[in-house]
Amino acid sequence: MPLTVLDIDLPAARDLYERDLVLIRPDQHVAWRGNQLPTDPGDLVARVTGAGPHQPGRPV
Repeated sequence: MPLTVLDIDLPAARDLYERDLVLIRPDQHVAWRGNQLPTDPGDLVARVTGAGPHQPGRPV
């Protein structure tokens, strides 16, 4: 899955999304927001791609 990481150090961006970290889909839909990385990034990827909850040992 292609992923582009942007580090935007603007208070207006933080105010807009109300979190420090944001995952935005190509269609501009906010798929996830948080102030710290999730404990299981594989679960987050599985959920936002529609694959359901990630199960340890199962490739995403």
